[in-house]
Amino acid sequence: MSGKPQFPELSIGKAAADEFFRPPQLPNLFQKRAERLRQLSADHPLSAFLAFLALLADVQASLAAEQETQKTSPLGSPESMNSAAAHSMPLLDLSSWRPSEFYRRAIRRIVNELPLAALPEESQITAERLAAASDEQLNALGIAVVTRTVSSGAAGEAVFAVAALQPEFAGHAVRLDQAMLKPLEAAGLCPACGSPPVAGVVVADQAYGRRYLTCSLCCSSWNHVRLNCIVCGDEKKIAYQEIEGAEGAAKAEICDACGSYSKLLYAAKDMGVEPFADDLASFGLDVLVSEAGWKRHAPNPFLQGH
Repeated sequence: MSGKPQFPELSIGKAAADEFFRPPQLPNLFQKRAERLRQLSADHPLSAFLAFLALLADVQASLAAEQETQKTSPLGSPESMNSAAAHSMPLLDLSSWRPSEFYRRAIRRIVNELPLAALPEESQITAERLAAASDEQLNALGIAVVTRTVSSGAAGEAVFAVAALQPEFAGHAVRLDQAMLKPLEAAGLCPACGSPPVAGVVVADQAYGRRYLTCSLCCSSWNHVRLNCIVCGDEKKIAYQEIEGAEGAAKAEICDACGSYSKLLYAAKDMGVEPFADDLASFGLDVLVSEAGWKRHAPNPFLQGH
C-alpha cells in the first residue's frame, strides 16, 4: 500500500460546533457554586464575604429544589417565543414577569435564615428592612431587578433580590426549547432572557477553547466568539490584563474601542471554575483594571454598587 495514512478529521471544539446554548445545570448549579465559594474563601482577602455567599448559595440550592416542584407560568406564549426567535430577541419576556409568591417567600427566607452578623452593619440593616417589607415593596424591588432599573439607593436590596430571583429564572430557562435559542443582535446579552453576563469561561470540555458567557439572572450560558468585545463587537482593539503571578486563571478582556472590559476565566487552568464565584474571588483584578480607566461591562449582581 502507498499513500499517506488517513486519520479522522479532528478540530478543537468540533464536537460542540452546534452547542450554542447551555441551560442552567439544575439541580446542582447552586451546590456547585457554594462548594466553589468555600474553596476560594480559604486565605482570601474577602474570606468572610465569600463564606457568606456560600451560605447564600446553600439557600438558593434549597429554593431551586423547591422551585422544581412548582408550576410557574411561562414568560411568554409559544407564539411570542416564535416571534422573538425570528427577530433575534430573548425568548423569555421579562416585561411579562409578575412577582410571584415564590419570589417573595424566597427573599424572606434569605434575609431571615442567613447569619447576617457576618455582613457589614449597613447590609444587616438592609436585610432587616427587607424582612419587614410589604409584598408591594418586595414586588417593586423584584421588577426593578428584572428590568435592570434599580436605583443606586436600592443597590443593597438588589443583592438579596437577585439571590431570590436566580432559582426562579434558572427554572424558566431550563424549560426552554434549546433549538429555538439563537444569538441576539446584541450578542453579549443572554439569548434566553436578555440579561448581561457575569463573566465568560473558556471551557475545557468537549467544546475545548470556546468562550461561554454566563447570564447574571437565569444562569444560562451561551457561546460568544473570542477576541471579540462583548459590548461593542470590536475585534482589533482587544487586549488582556491579569494580576502578575495569578497563573492566568482570570483575565480581563479590555477593549480600547469602547473603553469597557469583561472577565474571562480559564477552565484549563482550574477545572473547578464557577463563573459567579471565580468572578467575585478575582475582584482585585477588577480594581486594577478599573483604576487604569476601563469600565466593566456590567457588575456582578452580588457586588451591586461596588
